[in-house]
Amino acid sequence: MEAVVRVLRLLKSPIWYFSLRSFFTAYGQLFLWHMALAHPKRFGKALVRLPSFLTNLIRDGFVTTGSPKTTGYDLVAGSFCQKPFACPAGRFNHRCLKAEAGSSKLPRICEACPLGRVADLAAVREADFYVMTSALDIAHDLFLPNLRVHWWHRGLFILCPYSAQPFLLAMLVAGFEGTLVTFCCGDCRNYRDFSLADRGVKPQQTQVAPHLWHRFVGARTSPTRRFAKRGSVYVHLSRLQRVDRGTA
Repeated sequence: MEAVVRVLRLLKSPIWYFSLRSFFTAYGQLFLWHMALAHPKRFGKALVRLPSFLTNLIRDGFVTTGSPKTTGYDLVAGSFCQKPFACPAGRFNHRCLKAEAGSSKLPRICEACPLGRVADLAAVREADFYVMTSALDIAHDLFLPNLRVHWWHRGLFILCPYSAQPFLLAMLVAGFEGTLVTFCCGDCRNYRDFSLADRGVKPQQTQVAPHLWHRFVGARTSPTRRFAKRGSVYVHLSRLQRVDRGTA
């Protein structure tokens, strides 16, 4: 009975407006055929779990799934719109010079870039690092691979509050637990904004509220870069070595 009540509450969520608008897009079709219908048990469980998480997400600006006793991440993902508009690596792509640079000197703009701080966090936590761009890329780079192999278990994701609700559903279907932190300004406010940003049209730089930034990202660090690029993901070398040994 409780599960039925949760699903009924979910019917009132804005996630359904997003889903209807996205139904005939490439991402909508991928989610339908390769996630929801291909994994109906996972999809059903995710729908039942989703409503209680949405309440916390809307109220607090973040939500954590899974056991509260479990700490650490094996994937940390920020959004391309955290980059400054003049990012030397380009904006609407999966690159970050701070994740690539090692001990090399970086352009001054990189030192102040919040996405670079997210890359620092991933390096310190020995987690993989990913720059989120379009919904379709995220599905191909994270969700579908995790459904096949379950390479990642816990993630920290920093993204727009508008897209956080459908992202949370897909994340649960794909087998991720972890934390979603949403932006407080510069973010998309409606489907039109989202669809433009999904194609890279996003002149505003997004920001996380200071108290959430301090809680989840923390103080500035200067770790030694320990990533190797595999496709669109920066894989931490400690995790790559476990794969090579067959112990992932």
